[in-house]
Amino acid sequence: MLLEAFIANSDTGYVIVPRMKKNPSGFIVYDFTGMTPDEVEAWKLVITIPQVLRAHPLTSEEYLSAIQNLGIRSALASTEASHAVRAEYNATPLSRRLK
Repeated sequence: MLLEAFIANSDTGYVIVPRMKKNPSGFIVYDFTGMTPDEVEAWKLVITIPQVLRAHPLTSEEYLSAIQNLGIRSALASTEASHAVRAEYNATPLSRRLK
């Protein structure tokens, strides 16, 4: 259900995959630098999709691959692709984004 809801809006939405780094204690930490609050919320939503969880991604690139395989537009944070996806989204009139 969550995946269908996300893909239904994929023509107007996107997901930015944050960079991941290990902190000294060994836990993975997401680096949300440069991401808007809406992009962080979309990230938190997409990582709860069962197909993404089952992929057991360990790196940002693996998350990106799993998300794109589901047909969801996504890009790595702080890359030219993420800036292009964000610019394309913001160029879409608000009335078309809310459908």
